[in-house]
Order: sequence, then C-alpha cells, then structure tokens
Amino acid sequence: MVFKKWFKKMEITLEEVYRAFLKEMEELREKELRKQLPPKLPDPGKFTIPCSIQGVNIEEALLDLGSSISLMSLQFAKKWEIGEIDEMHIREIILADQSVLRPRGIIRDTII
Repeated sequence: MVFKKWFKKMEITLEEVYRAFLKEMEELREKELRKQLPPKLPDPGKFTIPCSIQGVNIEEALLDLGSSISLMSLQFAKKWEIGEIDEMHIREIILADQSVLRPRGIIRDTII
C-alpha cells in the first residue's frame, strides 16, 4: 500500500517503473556482452583478387568473405526499439530466391 501511494505521489505507474527496469537490465546485459566480444571492424567493401581459370584472366574476381546481413521488419524494429535507424543508400536488395526487398534503413552493431 505504501508503494501505491508513493507511485501516485510521484505521478508514475508500476508499469512505467517495470518498463524502465527492463530497459536498464537490457542495457546492462548488452554492456556485459560487448565486453566479451572482439571489436567490430569496419566493412571492407568489395574484396577482389586477380584470377586465372583455364587461361581466362579475370582482373577483379569477387572473393566471398562470408559476410551476411540480418533483416527485420520496420514495424518490429520500432516496436522493440532495437536501435537508431540510419538512412542507407541501397534502394533494393535482391535475395538468392530473386525476391526484392526495399530497406528503409540500417541499424548498426546490434547483437542478434
């Protein structure tokens, strides 16, 4: 009962306190995870090497670095406040199955 009066006096609800607590716990968890992870290196861009296959010379053969992206809906990212959405200059992404996605932005350095 004492807490109920205190919350009312402070003009805050138990739900707001709980949400703030969860957010703080998530930030602490991410901070601890970041301590354990190696530092993130910048995107190397496209990586090419000279290559020769049966006498055919290719000056800039694209090398697969094994990089990947993770996609999520804009609605999900906003609802769960995943991170700040930065603008990006890619108009569309064509996936292996030929489906086309038109990204709205990018959230960098997010633990998935």
